[in-house]
Amino acid sequence: MVEILGPPLLPRLLGRHKALDLLLTGRRMSATEAERVGLVSRIVAAADLLSEARTVAAEHAAFSLPILKMIKASVNATSEIPLESGLFMERGLFYRSLAMADSREGMSAFKERRDPVFRDR
Repeated sequence: MVEILGPPLLPRLLGRHKALDLLLTGRRMSATEAERVGLVSRIVAAADLLSEARTVAAEHAAFSLPILKMIKASVNATSEIPLESGLFMERGLFYRSLAMADSREGMSAFKERRDPVFRDR
């Protein structure tokens, strides 16, 4: 994995010291360590991979597509800028999301203790 990520990305993902440890020693990181430091979000046995992928896909499909797109865009846009700028940008996206029907449906469903029915609007 170190060969794939290399010097430009590893320090951003792991911090300078952990990146240098891996890059200067050529040590391989186990799946458990990769999960612990946040390089992977979960570890799945090969036999369970397809089932887990379907579960994650179903979880994503239950949410509003426009809201998911906004979340992804927000994370991508704010991860490499100063925190204050990121918070300012996030506030704008939050206010835009409040105008969306799916956002209102999500809040209503939460208050009414029911599952939301998103219409991707």
